[in-house]
Amino acid sequence: MPEFKLLCPVCRSELEITHTGRYQDMCEHVSNPNSEPSLKDGYQCTNVDWCEAALMDFTWIADGDVFLSDPPPGVTRSGAFDKLGKLSTSGMTYAINSWNHFYHRGKAEIAKRSRKIHIGKYTLKIEPKELGYKYPTDKQYMPSTFSWKYEIWKKNENHTSTHIIPIHEMVLYTVGSFKRTYGLIQRGSEHKSNVRECMEYMTGRRYGRDDDRLYVRISAFLIKFLYPLKCRKIRRLTKELNITW
Repeated sequence: MPEFKLLCPVCRSELEITHTGRYQDMCEHVSNPNSEPSLKDGYQCTNVDWCEAALMDFTWIADGDVFLSDPPPGVTRSGAFDKLGKLSTSGMTYAINSWNHFYHRGKAEIAKRSRKIHIGKYTLKIEPKELGYKYPTDKQYMPSTFSWKYEIWKKNENHTSTHIIPIHEMVLYTVGSFKRTYGLIQRGSEHKSNVRECMEYMTGRRYGRDDDRLYVRISAFLIKFLYPLKCRKIRRLTKELNITW
């Protein structure tokens, strides 16, 4: 059952369960698109006196997605959905108060507050983060006032763009990867591949040669400085397992 009462996006009347049907939601579409959809409650607007959504016989499911079995005479399917979108008080076709409504409303608000700054070949994209799962469903996808995400993109000669990851993020990821792999070894998974991977993070040496990228060298230094006992164990295991280096 939906967390909130679902409302018609056109007239905002409460949608009522009128039938069950096999409607494919996004989870089913992604996980097994060719399978038969499961049975779901079909919600409809019963305000047939003047609501166009009711007259066109649209059906919503619990997550807010909308379906149309047969468009009215003289109306194409795409025309019916276009009309629904234009008449919607939210600007969206999803049922009001549904998960899809809250999610896409939040994405739209984040897009409104996002900014792009162009400096030569580089573009800095700034956008607010979502409030997050600690908030109720109707608020968690809305933009935060104080937390922001930053992305740097570089324009290439072939008119494509490359995402530039800041060096501190790469260092944090590499050090974290060392700790995760070492944790596997601690839990008894002393496979050569895990030990070799830890050695790569420790030494900054990959595929038999030194990796001179700055983030690799910084990460190797921090790993040896912060985790000397872990590094000592990895070196010992390298000898015991006869791993060539």
